[in-house]
Amino acid sequence: MTLQSTSSPEERFIEERETMPEDRERSAGYQMLTQILADAVTNGADAVDMENDSGHCLHVIFMSGHSGGGFRLERERAADLIDAMWEEKKKGRGKFRITLHGKDYMVQVKTRDHFGENAYTLTFREAKR
Repeated sequence: MTLQSTSSPEERFIEERETMPEDRERSAGYQMLTQILADAVTNGADAVDMENDSGHCLHVIFMSGHSGGGFRLERERAADLIDAMWEEKKKGRGKFRITLHGKDYMVQVKTRDHFGENAYTLTFREAKR
């Protein structure tokens, strides 16, 4: 699987955030979650895996089958992302609807233990109308 973008979602998020109006109704974490999922769809991923490492970073991996590629987020930005994901997960009992590239998707969040910390797998599919 090859990633189609030259900059990471975190870098694009920072660039977009600097040009966004301050009165956005969604949090920075939600916007980052949306950008990551949109990039995953663009790159043909089946899922997004997120795990903390011992260096205090969150690894975000776009999975396609049994292989994947990704990037790391610093703990501060990762906390915003995880908080936004939990908010959406709570609303829909583990699932939430999100619009990516003009299409609605259902995202399912599964949590698992990874060396004493939570790790997450987000699977998504196009939503039925």
